[in-house]
Amino acid sequence: MNDTITLVDGVRVGHCHDSGRLTGVSVVVLDEGCVVGVDVRGGAPGTYDVAGFGLGALRDSVDAVFISGGSAFGLDVAGGVKKALIEMGRGFEAPSGRLPLVAGGIIYDLGVAKGLPDSEMGYLACRNAGSGPVEMGSVGAGIGATVGKMLGLEYCMRGGLGSYAFRLHGGVVVGALVVVNCFGNVFDVESGRVLAGVRRRDGRGFVEVHDVIGMLSGAGGLAGVGLNTTVGVVATNVRLNRSEVARIAVMSHDGLARAIRPVHTFLDGDVMFAVSTGKVDLPEIPGLGSEKSPFKRLDGRSYLVSLIGEVAAEAVRRSVLRAVLKAKSIKGIPSASNYP
Repeated sequence: MNDTITLVDGVRVGHCHDSGRLTGVSVVVLDEGCVVGVDVRGGAPGTYDVAGFGLGALRDSVDAVFISGGSAFGLDVAGGVKKALIEMGRGFEAPSGRLPLVAGGIIYDLGVAKGLPDSEMGYLACRNAGSGPVEMGSVGAGIGATVGKMLGLEYCMRGGLGSYAFRLHGGVVVGALVVVNCFGNVFDVESGRVLAGVRRRDGRGFVEVHDVIGMLSGAGGLAGVGLNTTVGVVATNVRLNRSEVARIAVMSHDGLARAIRPVHTFLDGDVMFAVSTGKVDLPEIPGLGSEKSPFKRLDGRSYLVSLIGEVAAEAVRRSVLRAVLKAKSIKGIPSASNYP
């Protein structure tokens, strides 16, 4: 059973990574005509061409969204993604030939990675894109991800890539994909416990943000605290306009806030993309909204779009948890499954 973002009709995902160098790329390939929005909440983001679409821009669509390791060097993967898209016949016809439209975000994995992702990785990740269940954990852009760096890399744990999707009434599908490389701890609100984050020096349990200030003098330095970012994509098959998709992107960050603490710091580059593939119409709910209101239809539509935004946020939360639960340990950095 597929309960990942590729359950959304019109969304395909591909990965490429180097297990030895611990860096990689993940690409979300979209059907033509998808409406895309973005919301940036972190204080240190790294993005590719997010100003070219969405509210206030000429266009509202892209052919693919990539997430890459390598920090600013990871932006080079865009060229490979475009090359693959041209081979797929994607992009609009320009006088010089096809021109695919690509957006993306990067994570800072350089404290762990032993190399850089390149254009070839972007090309292969795009060519690998498929509609089957998304492979998760230490794959693609998540292979070099870490979490819980409030006291530096010495006490961190493994992050990764996670995905989750919901199938709702009326044929509505909402899904998310997130690469988790955060400054803070990953917390499960249902169990009430931290799953991965800043390890205590005695190897038992986790350091919370309120403990950090009192520990700084004995932490052995803070090298690496700025090496963070969580980047994700949420998608729905419902036909939405650019304003509605932009609101979904905003609301999707609620899922990060429920699962990561602290989040959206100056030391994170948190970015969420939102996608409408437009395969189904928004369901109607009879009687929704006041009969006397001149905004009855708009009120009902806004109500339903807001509910989709909330479902997207929950898909993001569950994706974050899956990212760390499915990650694999490397030397010196344990995963959630290998830490007491």
